[in-house]
Amino acid sequence: MERLVYLFDLDGTLTPPMRKVESGTAMRFLNWMRGKEVYIVAGSDKHKVYKQLPASILSRLDGVFCSSANELWNGDELVYKNDWTPTDDFFSYLGKLYQNSHFTPKGKNFIEKRTGMINFSIVGREAPKELREIYYEWDKKIKDRENMAKAIMLDYPELQACIGGQISIDIYPKGQDKSQASRWVTENLKKEMVFFGDKCNPGGNDYPIANDIIQRECGTYHNVESHTQTLEILENKY
Repeated sequence: MERLVYLFDLDGTLTPPMRKVESGTAMRFLNWMRGKEVYIVAGSDKHKVYKQLPASILSRLDGVFCSSANELWNGDELVYKNDWTPTDDFFSYLGKLYQNSHFTPKGKNFIEKRTGMINFSIVGREAPKELREIYYEWDKKIKDRENMAKAIMLDYPELQACIGGQISIDIYPKGQDKSQASRWVTENLKKEMVFFGDKCNPGGNDYPIANDIIQRECGTYHNVESHTQTLEILENKY
């Protein structure tokens, strides 16, 4: 019996951001999955995650943590849910951040409410691939998201704001982050875990789970740069 539980971020770890898992990646991942206990830990909601994963992988997973682990799904069965309702004042505050950003063009639908969290994006959740990449490269130089995240946590110290994906910030009450997944594994499965993510450094939305694993000495993590690197590590090490 495999003594490890494997946890995977989705965007940037198993697939390019907001894209479906490529067929070649899916075949290699399915071959690797045999006899292993595997969970997805995504920032996106269930609808988006299930659209990105082919049925062949979904049927083999032991569970899917969605909305930064504020929900856990086993197929279509909801295992748990931790929600949060932001105040009108906070929504107004995000509107001011949106207006004050120097990036143009700004997108619509810049706030997406998910279970237990908010996803906030200057270019909007429906931004085309080209605009996402333009913002991502601009943000790496200007640090727009990093500065906004710091401002949010300064003005609302009860909240955590982390950089997620190419274009957004994940915002949730402190503790309602991806570390909920690692704590759930420890409490319910009582096994060590291996986590793969692309935002495991401080300020990234994978950092809470990576840091929790190290602090509690309950496994290890890999900070990857692409789904290709993830597969190479899996096939060569696990």
